[in-house]
Amino acid sequence: MTRLDELRARRALLLARARTDRVAIAAGLERLAVPLKIADAGWNLALWLRERPAVAGVATALAAAIGARRGLRWIRFGLAAWQAWRWVHARSAQQ
Repeated sequence: MTRLDELRARRALLLARARTDRVAIAAGLERLAVPLKIADAGWNLALWLRERPAVAGVATALAAAIGARRGLRWIRFGLAAWQAWRWVHARSAQQ
């Protein structure tokens, strides 16, 4: 076997191993898709609030003023409203 044939065989082996590794990595990342999506949304919210400290302060003061349990209910309502607005905005941008 010549040196060129050895290199071709090694290349074929490495390509097969890389293909197998890509499949394994993709399977591992697929399990993390939902947690990463949630973390990304949280990070985007943190960046948004960082640009608008007044909103964060008002939300915190409001939550403290109306109590934890009731405040959480309002926060969930606000989050649902915000998500609905984003959905409507995204749908109108598609058309």
